[in-house]
Amino acid sequence: MPQVRVYNDNKYPYREKFMDRDIEIDAHQYILMDESEAIKFRGSFVAPTKKADGTFEPMSFKMIRLAPHTQETVVKEAEKFVCQFDGTEHPTKEALEKYIDENHLDKLSDQEFAKERKKKAK
Repeated sequence: MPQVRVYNDNKYPYREKFMDRDIEIDAHQYILMDESEAIKFRGSFVAPTKKADGTFEPMSFKMIRLAPHTQETVVKEAEKFVCQFDGTEHPTKEALEKYIDENHLDKLSDQEFAKERKKKAK
């Protein structure tokens, strides 16, 4: 499940008991949460508390927003095309197939397939 950032846009820390867990997000900070869980958390209602004079306590306001979590240093590993007969690596699928056609067609268990590949290689 992808993770998202759950931001607290309030100038006060936010605390809530959610699904038997204590969630705490500092002011103008975020935590990571599974996307489906974060959507439920954002949509859950907790009544704001009131002060003695009847006004609402600003610390109890739920000012939550969700944003995608992106990793800054994602390195994509290059695909490897490895010959299953001898373990040699090739830069492309086409180079691997050409190598197999030139060196290993006689070793295939399906000789009908090997004959078809020889015809296509020519």
